[in-house]
Amino acid sequence: MSKPLQELKSLNHKITYMPWMMLLLLTACMLLGYFGMSSVPTLAPLIKEELTLTPTQVGALMVSFYVGTTITAFAYMFFLDGYKVRTSLSIGLFLIGLFILFASYSKGYWLYFIFLAVAGAGYGIINPAINKGVIAWVPKNVRGTAISIKQVGVMLGGSLSAATLPVIAVTYSIFYALFFTGILIVVMGWIAFFFYKEKDKETNDNFAKKEMKPYGVLEILKNKNLLLVTVTGMILVGAQFSYFMYLALYLTNDFKYSVILAGTLLSTASAGGALGRILWGGVSDFMFKGARKTVLQIICLSSFLVCLILASIPTDTSVIFIGILLFMYGMTIGGWNGVMQAFAIELAEPEHVGVVSSFFLSFIFLATLSFPFFFGLVIETVGSYRISWVLSAITIVLAAVLLLFIKENKQQ
Repeated sequence: MSKPLQELKSLNHKITYMPWMMLLLLTACMLLGYFGMSSVPTLAPLIKEELTLTPTQVGALMVSFYVGTTITAFAYMFFLDGYKVRTSLSIGLFLIGLFILFASYSKGYWLYFIFLAVAGAGYGIINPAINKGVIAWVPKNVRGTAISIKQVGVMLGGSLSAATLPVIAVTYSIFYALFFTGILIVVMGWIAFFFYKEKDKETNDNFAKKEMKPYGVLEILKNKNLLLVTVTGMILVGAQFSYFMYLALYLTNDFKYSVILAGTLLSTASAGGALGRILWGGVSDFMFKGARKTVLQIICLSSFLVCLILASIPTDTSVIFIGILLFMYGMTIGGWNGVMQAFAIELAEPEHVGVVSSFFLSFIFLATLSFPFFFGLVIETVGSYRISWVLSAITIVLAAVLLLFIKENKQQ
């Protein structure tokens, strides 16, 4: 074979496979990052017992990750958007892994809180960086599916965490569960550093072939649609995190399930979220031709109905039925993220995806700080998880109403 034909074949191979290889790597980074972020919610019943915490303290500890995450997500808009994706991925994963390792050695509540907050700072770095990588490598017509696949890493990370960490903690100790988590994430940071390839913007069809105009917070604040998408995302992520953070406690407290069984059911819900993200992304791209709003409204309605069932289900209900119900709720309340992030990104130009993503995610992370804490406060005040599920259902309806006022960017 002649040299020109060999070069053409090599180029075709790169064009065909490289975007999906990079998407797979970015999804793995998201998976391991969230594996670390979900370690404390997964181990919440054991940590609550070991440190003798109140429900409000447990809620504060479980969102401690998002203190650091929110700060770095805001900082990304002003200081970190210029960094390469590979650099941001490596630094973010190292922060998550190393400080979870430090947390494994701590014995006091406030040391846990501080170490986990610093670990969360790493998660605030990798999220917008991963979005930049996806937009750079993946064609426009499958963008919603690609972002949803990337977001599957979140649900798979939560599912694997729920399936493995309680077993390790019960068999050995909480120390070994967190130590194992930290080591895995540090290794992923090295993998990202050595194997992620940057996409040249000069040959990237997703970026405009013109000089990039400055785009900051003031421009975002003038975009009414982006603000409404952000508020809607805050409501949905608040309901989602309240569900996943308190589900294990709900099952062990009201249903008297063991920690391992509760972890298995939490894993089932996370698996439903993983499937839901792929499903809704594909439905948005291929069935609704890129229309995000309609799909999100369907998700909200489905989440509302299943949440009400969850709030009223008797404690003697079959475990199999509960598993099916949790899987369905995971598909809806855990499946909207990819479509919503694509919706937000498409309200601005592709070259501004880092700034827009960090703005959107910073407020999303802010909701993860406030909603679960309020959820725990309601539980502590009223003495019932069921009232909190009803409140979550009401907020989901509010999100569906806000979606009615958002105008989609048809050009995207």
